[in-house]
Amino acid sequence: MNDRHDPGLGETDYNGRGPCKPCPVGFDCETVDDCLEGVCDSGICRAPTCTDGVKNGVETGVDCGAPCPRCAPEGDAHNVRQDIRPSTKSASDQSGQSVR
Repeated sequence: MNDRHDPGLGETDYNGRGPCKPCPVGFDCETVDDCLEGVCDSGICRAPTCTDGVKNGVETGVDCGAPCPRCAPEGDAHNVRQDIRPSTKSASDQSGQSVR
């Protein structure tokens, strides 16, 4: 860390990556590993969103947990990007018959 951009050392921006820590939002990047939040889009480290496919920011899972929709319970096959709400449908077996 010498307060310069050193591409020869692998830095992608001013004191970022290469021998330095990942870059903050807004800095140049080449890969997701260059970015503190794990999102490199069009050569720029981006802020976390609820649709970036990465567990970052204050998320408790990939794109879920505050401030994103709630995460599915562990082992649940639901899409974690959708808010988990109690089902109003009755369960059914493979034949389509209701199961009690």
